[in-house]
Amino acid sequence: MSKSLNLIKDPIGPLLRKIAIPASVGTLFQTLFNVVDTYFAGRISPEALSALAKSFPIYFIIIA
Repeated sequence: MSKSLNLIKDPIGPLLRKIAIPASVGTLFQTLFNVVDTYFAGRISPEALSALAKSFPIYFIIIA
């Protein structure tokens, strides 16, 4: 597939991009999922939206 990353000898810029871009894309999709989830919960009822809002901090601690 691709060569392994040598964190000691390779330049920092390309290494940072190779690690940061996939992490950023993953975070973007996770946030979009949460936005869509919030939208549909809000259409169900205010209580469902409130439950989702109260559980988001716990969810973010778990995925952190």
